[in-house]
Amino acid sequence: MNVVVRNAADRVFEVLGAGHSESTYQNALRIELEKSPDVLRVLTEVTFPILYEGIPVGFQRADVIIQFTNGSNALLELKSVVTITQNVFLQVRRYMEQYTHARISSAAIVNFGQQDVQVVEVVRGS
Repeated sequence: MNVVVRNAADRVFEVLGAGHSESTYQNALRIELEKSPDVLRVLTEVTFPILYEGIPVGFQRADVIIQFTNGSNALLELKSVVTITQNVFLQVRRYMEQYTHARISSAAIVNFGQQDVQVVEVVRGS
């Protein structure tokens, strides 16, 4: 995953430490990411429709989408848990498949766990 994301997540965890809500980390991470000259824009709580046979039947919400100055976009799913489950990996892969209009080029799970912050890249379709 992009070094910008890793550095921002490390800084947020260094300042806040463990034990906060995902929304607290999301707000702090957005502030930290926006400091980077490589980041054009940071979007949070981006809602996308779930389609069934082309008809909207619900929605999903991506925690963070980063638009980089080089034209690439990254999706981040934020957690504050002891262990990242397989369901989270499936969720992020599903987002990558379904959010085609967002042109997501990379994705990661950022877990502000108990001991440290984890940034785990998620590969499409694996």
